[in-house]
Amino acid sequence: MKHIVTVLLAVIVSFTAMSINVAADYSQRGIIIVNDIGSAQKDSMLSIDGKNATCTSTYYLRYGEVSKVFVTQVLEKKTNSKSFSAVHGARWTQSVQSNRLGVTNTKENLSSGVYRLKTVFTVSYANGKSETITVYSAERTVK
Repeated sequence: MKHIVTVLLAVIVSFTAMSINVAADYSQRGIIIVNDIGSAQKDSMLSIDGKNATCTSTYYLRYGEVSKVFVTQVLEKKTNSKSFSAVHGARWTQSVQSNRLGVTNTKENLSSGVYRLKTVFTVSYANGKSETITVYSAERTVK
């Protein structure tokens, strides 16, 4: 039993050492490794009440400095070809100079079909870099 535990520990330690060496090798070659695990909360939510849609998008960066967050919300409807297209009059934009953004918009009198909310966040960081993140809501049905 001791022998099995010893071998298992040796294997775990060797895999850990290999992953550290691989990460170091990438950074020495100028390849940036990005870990976005939990650094920002990004949500795109669609709720339907009868024939009316409420579109809510939120962004919150827990760590780091943001100089500007620009958001575009687009309500989309599923077409016959199973792809989505933008709903006329259901596109909204807003920006803030903060690490926190919350946007809610509504669209009334929707026709029957399947809808989703597409939210595009463009985030400019204090260090001059920026990124664009697209988040889709769950699909919702209007009857």
